[in-house]
Amino acid sequence: MQRISEIELNEKKSRYWWVSILLSIVVATALIFSAMQEKKWLVASILVITGIFTSFVIQKKLRSFLLFLIVFIVPLRIDFYLLYKPTDFVQSSGLVGLPVTIFDVVLIILTLYLGLQVLRGEHQFRFYPSISIPVLLYLVLSGISAFRSADLSLSFSVFILMIRSYVAFLFFANIINTRADLSVVVVALICGVMLQSFVGGLQYVSGGSFLKGVFGVPETAFRTQMQGTFALSRIGGTIGHPNALAKYLCFCIPVFIAYVFSKSNLTVKKLAGLATAAGGMTLLLTLSRGSWVALGVALCFLFYEIFKCKFASRAKSIVTVIVCIAVFAGTTLAVFQDVRTRLFEDDYGAAKARLPMALIATNIIRDYPVTGVGLNNYTRVMQAYDNTREWQTYHFPHPVHNSYLLIAAESGIPALVAFFWLIGAAAAKVRPALKLCNSPVALLQIGLTGGLITWLISAMFDRDFAGNNIMLWLTIALIAACQRIIVYENKGVCPNETKGNSFRA
Repeated sequence: MQRISEIELNEKKSRYWWVSILLSIVVATALIFSAMQEKKWLVASILVITGIFTSFVIQKKLRSFLLFLIVFIVPLRIDFYLLYKPTDFVQSSGLVGLPVTIFDVVLIILTLYLGLQVLRGEHQFRFYPSISIPVLLYLVLSGISAFRSADLSLSFSVFILMIRSYVAFLFFANIINTRADLSVVVVALICGVMLQSFVGGLQYVSGGSFLKGVFGVPETAFRTQMQGTFALSRIGGTIGHPNALAKYLCFCIPVFIAYVFSKSNLTVKKLAGLATAAGGMTLLLTLSRGSWVALGVALCFLFYEIFKCKFASRAKSIVTVIVCIAVFAGTTLAVFQDVRTRLFEDDYGAAKARLPMALIATNIIRDYPVTGVGLNNYTRVMQAYDNTREWQTYHFPHPVHNSYLLIAAESGIPALVAFFWLIGAAAAKVRPALKLCNSPVALLQIGLTGGLITWLISAMFDRDFAGNNIMLWLTIALIAACQRIIVYENKGVCPNETKGNSFRA
């Protein structure tokens, strides 16, 4: 018997040896092939291989690792285009085709696995009707506008990305079930912000040459623009544009501040404080004025709720918020010359240009109030509606820098109403948390609401298309998940004991 077991053991060792050789050949081949492509694909291959081996090593923590991974890779621009259509204009979605990112690949895999668990009865699927109904209405109305558009390829590429965003919402809202899950998400966002701060800082120091082409970093990630007689440098991190990086940071910073003030893990609180400082400095380097204003308003809301709980007085909370914001704003203006230059020097009509752009959008909405001109088709018709003195669309061929006017112009006023319904439904889930600010989950939900507020305000100054902004949908999903966890806690039910912990090792 001992002889037989030794033979079996040797056979197993031999089998593992050959499997290891084959895996090594596959990995080496993948790396060699990736090295022959753009830099970002070599980085993507290394990340994928590292992720696979890490998954085997930490099987007991596989669920937390996968949740961390999918949140962390949101700002990485490692993508390719299934459909690419060159155009002379900057499209309303910022896209000229159908990109597939590393986030999309991971989302598809994990969503399919979640679907299998639901079919096997291992996971309870939650539809979230109060949010899903306005989202589906928004999608239907946007789909109708896509069918009526002049360029169907541009429309349906964005429509597919809108469906992707809704799938991302359902995925995150269903797999986040506990406080531990929320902490994993916060840690992933902390790591994401630290990465963006590191990359952005080196971009600023190196004049934009650092990591160009790596992590999908495009040339637009660093830009120099004139402000009065000064040349200012703006950074975009791995996301690709200073304004996009600023929005990402604005989603995260209120969450970190809320976590710092909550009764949560001390180590994570320290990391959140560090990420707040690093993210704040990086936000200044983006020179995104709209995001500065948006974050300022969101922080007023967030600190008001925090101090109202601490002082048990609305008046004291308001006074404290005013003093804190005044001191912070004054210190920032006094210390950072680039901020003063960006705010007070001549921007050569960049801010004023938003008024004629809004007029053009209004002209389009007047002619297409119900269905709009079609998703991602704004720039195809804008010159026909340009009756401005400046001939704005000929000098600056960009869509209107107002996300709400853009939705109405491309998908119609009913679609805009459906989108506002969605935002209202998300906000309604936060109302109970305003009375439970001593709860760490409630305070985190208030922080997430602060992040949502930053997008709602900055959307008035930029063309950030709501349908494909993953951070917006992640935030809404986290708000919904927090509300469900709060309900569990109020009922005295531990979420760990409820049916719904997916991705079990």
